[in-house]
Amino acid sequence: MFYANRCAGCHGNTGAGDGPMARMLNPQPRDLANHIWQEMTDDASLIKIIHEGGGAVGRSLSMPASPDLKDNPKLTAEVIQLIRSFKRRGGS
Repeated sequence: MFYANRCAGCHGNTGAGDGPMARMLNPQPRDLANHIWQEMTDDASLIKIIHEGGGAVGRSLSMPASPDLKDNPKLTAEVIQLIRSFKRRGGS
């Protein structure tokens, strides 16, 4: 539910970066399903991005922080698990 409410608008329901708000953003939202990005990004980095926003890791300021999740490690882990489930195989 957290992802659907806060993330899918930009990242899309399958994490492809194609949510309804995506076309209004520059740069475009990250394709969370990209297998190369998935393999290069560890969970600690995802936690930092989720909690502190894109600017905290030198990425887009359009990626908002969710500091309320800092006190909810279980929900943070569920969001990361969902992001990991988006991983595509192959060339995209």
